[in-house]
This record gives sequence, structure tokens and C-alpha cells, in this order.
Amino acid sequence: MRTLGHRVCQVRLIFRLHLGNARHPMHQVPLVYVHWFSRSREKEKGINMYTVRRHLDDTGKQLGGVIKLTSLNNRAQLIPKFGKIVKPMANRHNSLDVYNSFYLNPFADLETYSTIG
Repeated sequence: MRTLGHRVCQVRLIFRLHLGNARHPMHQVPLVYVHWFSRSREKEKGINMYTVRRHLDDTGKQLGGVIKLTSLNNRAQLIPKFGKIVKPMANRHNSLDVYNSFYLNPFADLETYSTIG
């Protein structure tokens, strides 16, 4: 698996800090609040996709962080691991929030494949 230090995250908020000191290095820098995912080390047999899971703390709370917008380099297609029964409340608008485990699709585009394929 080639990672080059990449991590999967879900963008939750894009913002800028408006600081009193316009010379501060973080003044007006585009920032992103993200929720992190952890990735399995092994590909799922038969489909050649890694599994990613919401990165949760010991209490089950989603772990997140703030990064520079320029740190984001590519989108990732996540496919929910539905299991035997699809959750009735899941739809195309909320499936990233309803499920905790996903397949990371390396076949979405050439850049994704060359990064994680």
C-alpha cells in the first residue's frame, strides 16, 4: 500500500480567521475542519478496496482537526459498507453520517488509483 502520508477525511467546515493583526501568518488563511477516518492495512479480497472507518475516541466521539485548505489534494469516493441490511434512514444525502465503515474506491479516477491503488 502506497500512502505518501495521505489520510482520508470528511470536510465539515471551510473558514478563515479574521485576526486583529493582519500580519499574523494565519490571518485570512483558508482552513478546513475535518473528521478523520482510519484505514485498514489490507485490501478486501475480491474487490481490491481498502476499508476506512470513522476515527473515534474511546467514548465513540468522532475525532477531527483543523488543517489548511491547501493540504487537501484529492477527493475520495467512499462507498458505505451496508452489511446485510441497509439502514432505513440512509439516503444519498446522509450516508456518510449514518455509517461508520466504508470502502475506499481506488478506481474512481486515475489520480486516486495512482495514490492509493
